[in-house]
Amino acid sequence: MVRKGFVKDRKGRLVRPVEETLPEPVVEVVDQTTDLDTLTFNELRALCKERGLDAKGKKAELIAKLSDSGDGESDEESE
Repeated sequence: MVRKGFVKDRKGRLVRPVEETLPEPVVEVVDQTTDLDTLTFNELRALCKERGLDAKGKKAELIAKLSDSGDGESDEESE
């Protein structure tokens, strides 16, 4: 009989399941203080997509789009 919350390993010993001992994934947070020049092209593209900006162009163009967007708000006031 196996205790609740335990499983048997290959040798028949009671152990806690591996899922409970894994650390939680690290989530990278990019905020306004991040230097855009240090980000890779793919990171810049992902950031543009998150902010609803066009993610096409060279690295310098993506940096310019992100810098022009300020805090990531889309410019709906100009319409």
